[in-house]
Amino acid sequence: MALSKGASIAIVTVICLLLGVLIGFLIGWFSRAPHDAVILRHVPTKLVEDADNEIRDKILSYVNPEKLREYLRQQTSESHLAGTKTDSKNAQKLLEFWKGLGLDAEIKSYKVLLSYPSGSIANNNFVSWADGGYYRTRAYEPQIGKFSYPGQIVTPYNAYSAAATVFGELVYVNYGREEDFELLEEEYKVNFTNRIVVARYGKCFRGMKVRNAERWKAAGIVLFTAPANYAPEKWKGERYPKGIFMPPHGVQRGSVFLAKGDPETPGYPSIEGTYRESEEDIHLPTIPVLPISYSDARQLLRIKNGNSFEEHHLTKTNPLPASWDHKLGIPDGRDVSRFYEWQNYASSYSRKVNLTVNVTKTIRKINNVQAIIKGQVEEDRYVIIGNHRDAWVYGAVDPSSGTAVIKETSRVFSKLLEEGWRPRRSILLCSWSGEEQSLIGSYEWAEEFSHLISSRAVAYVNVDSAVRGNQTFRGRAMPLLKDLMIDVASHIPDPNSTDENPITILDTWKSFYPPLNSKTQPNIEPLTSFSDNAVFMSRLGVSSVDFSYDFGPESYPFDKYPLYHTRYDTVDMVERFVDPHFQVHAAVAKFTLEFVRRLADNYILPFKPSVYAQELIDDLIKYKRHIGFSHEAYSPDVEPAINRLNESLVEFLENAIDFEDSLSELNRDNPILIRRINDRLTNVERCFLDYQGLPNNRLSNHLVFSQAFHQPSKVSSLPGLYDVTYEASRKMQYNLKVKKWKVVFKHLSVLRGFVNQAAKTLSKSFI
Repeated sequence: MALSKGASIAIVTVICLLLGVLIGFLIGWFSRAPHDAVILRHVPTKLVEDADNEIRDKILSYVNPEKLREYLRQQTSESHLAGTKTDSKNAQKLLEFWKGLGLDAEIKSYKVLLSYPSGSIANNNFVSWADGGYYRTRAYEPQIGKFSYPGQIVTPYNAYSAAATVFGELVYVNYGREEDFELLEEEYKVNFTNRIVVARYGKCFRGMKVRNAERWKAAGIVLFTAPANYAPEKWKGERYPKGIFMPPHGVQRGSVFLAKGDPETPGYPSIEGTYRESEEDIHLPTIPVLPISYSDARQLLRIKNGNSFEEHHLTKTNPLPASWDHKLGIPDGRDVSRFYEWQNYASSYSRKVNLTVNVTKTIRKINNVQAIIKGQVEEDRYVIIGNHRDAWVYGAVDPSSGTAVIKETSRVFSKLLEEGWRPRRSILLCSWSGEEQSLIGSYEWAEEFSHLISSRAVAYVNVDSAVRGNQTFRGRAMPLLKDLMIDVASHIPDPNSTDENPITILDTWKSFYPPLNSKTQPNIEPLTSFSDNAVFMSRLGVSSVDFSYDFGPESYPFDKYPLYHTRYDTVDMVERFVDPHFQVHAAVAKFTLEFVRRLADNYILPFKPSVYAQELIDDLIKYKRHIGFSHEAYSPDVEPAINRLNESLVEFLENAIDFEDSLSELNRDNPILIRRINDRLTNVERCFLDYQGLPNNRLSNHLVFSQAFHQPSKVSSLPGLYDVTYEASRKMQYNLKVKKWKVVFKHLSVLRGFVNQAAKTLSKSFI
């Protein structure tokens, strides 16, 4: 049947409309702008404006050295050990200070397990030997010099040591590292079972020394500050109170708990009503640990009366390496703890010791203080700056120089706020307590707010011992932040700068820590896990930095500054020998302010993922050199796994370079796009978080930056890989070694998977 004229017109009309829609769709589809070219109309200027670098000039002029002196004197007027009334009083004063600046501030408290000497009983070390002699180590550090300070001073002790009395022979074990014990066992046939080992501070964390002593079945351990490390004669320095070197009776305190945070709430916060593990179920030290001075060490180890080994007609057949010399000044043949160097030695030539340690553990409240400067655009993105407040005694350097810097930082930011400036992102200022005992305050806070921090924190800036010397700036950073650290340092005048010779802290930094692989950058050291940055770095994957002013490595090559954790770390020492005019403190404060401002104000975050990728490639080369051919007889899979991991790292590097190059072509008028770009930059760090934890440390999640137990001193990353490789490299039966090398192969595969995630995060095809 033929269609009517009206029906035909209707059909043609519908077909034309459909064709029109289709053509319009196709034109729109193929002519659409890419996602980064979307034009948003009427975008407020503040949403897309970049950092105002004129603020830097104000920062440089506003920092006041005399304010820093005032803050340091206030903070060090009394000893302020964590969990004491003085530390609580200091927390309240800081709260009032921040509120007085107009900041929104509060105190966050936690009840945690802390460790102290038992009541009025001092730590004592009783020694008796064959000739009936007797010696007792000092239970305190004497007041020396004309300066005295009020308040109770805690007796030298090692927190979380076991409380016990043990009896055994003294054996010197150098730094107490695993390789030191292995050398003595293999070369000198020393059996450590039920002996009391003597180790000097340095080279590794004191808790690792205790752990190693336990592994080798020692009955106890005595730690001392050796003159070779803290008062070396060849450096021609004076001992306190005439200089900065350790005096004979100085004793370094410190915690020997190897984990982090409140020992009884591992992995979760110590808030009210929380379940607490029993002491039997947590891994606290099981042997007594005692710190002593080098004056006491000299008395304990020296044969004072009676014949030397030579006078007993013994022959020194196997001298220790020169690097083992503690420089106690004990004549050769009269150090009883080195009896194993002598042929046919007998037990009568060693010294038997009664070691008594009285340490208790108790639940006490600690107080963190926090203040916030809210961002005007991205209020939900945080730049966190933190420093611990507690100290073993007065703590003028550690941590109060950092506390002074953070107080001045907050004062200058407050002044800028009064003038109308507000950061793009929020700045969170934090003062931690309980750091000295085991980074407790920062860990409990981070565990309570872990999801909030991991989703919102841009970076963590740690300011611990801000001024340890006066010769050079010294930076430690995770790779994403290294370029920013260099750039900021290039704008901060050096304390020794003059109109005739204007120099920056970058200039002196490069002269003291010259470049390794670059012609322009100084050597930026790896960030360690022994300060409050640890939880942000290792648990939450927040890019972190730490920095200080220090003595140069050639002038004073110390692991720590000499008066570290003693009663002599005072404002008197700082004002007379380190920073009389507080210009060094001022330089660190200027750097801190500008570094934090750039992180908070820059439109696009100043992160450099290509630096990260290149460092990992370099570290994998170091690892391959480290293991050599040791794996070939036990695993055919390790070498191919290393090669595949390297291929993934190269892809990561290529994607990072392409990503950085594309930033210059972005539509900067689209704040939504820039927000997405910034999230991808911060997520690069999170890509390396394995929530199953490291093989030997399940509470550390970062596969690249976490605490390692067996990592070579010059290696900065891949802690889990080095730990499982160490276990595979030890002497054991063939079939066990095969199993251990399979663990290495597995970890290499895990690493590759997470590197691939980082590469994908930066790729153009990222969803």
